[in-house]
Amino acid sequence: MSIIKKMFYCFLICIFISGCNSKSSNFNEVNQDEGINSYDNVYGYDYINKQEEIDKKGYFEDRAGNIFNEYLVSDHFEVYYNSNNQSNKLYASNSIKILEEEYYRVLEFLNVDETKMPKVKIHMYDEYEKIRLAVIDELKFDPDDMNINFMGVSIKSDTIYFTIKDKSGYTIDLKRVLVHEFTHIATMALTGGNAQIDWLWEGTAKYLAQDRDYSKAYYKEMIEKGLPDLYILNLSEGRYTYGYSMVEYIIKTYGREKLIELLVHQGDIDGVLNIKVDDFRNGWKVFLEEKLNF
Repeated sequence: MSIIKKMFYCFLICIFISGCNSKSSNFNEVNQDEGINSYDNVYGYDYINKQEEIDKKGYFEDRAGNIFNEYLVSDHFEVYYNSNNQSNKLYASNSIKILEEEYYRVLEFLNVDETKMPKVKIHMYDEYEKIRLAVIDELKFDPDDMNINFMGVSIKSDTIYFTIKDKSGYTIDLKRVLVHEFTHIATMALTGGNAQIDWLWEGTAKYLAQDRDYSKAYYKEMIEKGLPDLYILNLSEGRYTYGYSMVEYIIKTYGREKLIELLVHQGDIDGVLNIKVDDFRNGWKVFLEEKLNF
């Protein structure tokens, strides 16, 4: 696979696609005004008023043909799902409960102004293949091409897709997946949607979701493999493997506020931490080695 293609996949896994503000909350009115009669809304597919579609038609359909006929709404989230499986309502209810419980913790950690936050729309899929086809059709990449256990993705600045079952058919850890993806949404609000350094982007989400086995064995394995140069992490799935510990190192050594500054300034280590990248990497290695001596 070419470097360009790898960079494309790395960018899309927790993708941010900017959109414009709809001048109407009614999908049909917008399309009529613009002379469009399909789901290719001039304001982007996701600006369909999904609640209105379900209330009037009984469902809405994504580009891959997945049907959503039920929804739950809370103060900060909308969860859309299909009622064909009796357990889906329970998963949807648990999902919205988890997200509301974690909402202010994530915002406070990242110093995000709540007034900058959108109401987050969530598509809940009950099978891996359904989310895979939706991602292929709407985002133009195949999760199967990625060397990770794909379970969810953040889209635009206000939308999350996730699946209850992973590719192997196992039920996901709802809290870890949802907090991870919601952290991306909150980070976009913090940075105004600016592109991020991948290891910092994923590491922050994994840190807030506690989405990593950070035992001694984990750190030992990383050191034995040899720590990569930071630029390599943006071209591989290493941003997931190493990102957690790098964010942990930043917080323990420089403080949470410096992590936030790094996010705002797109990972500018020299400017924010006043340290050369090589020195940062060496400090990170010492940090990991010290963990093995606990």
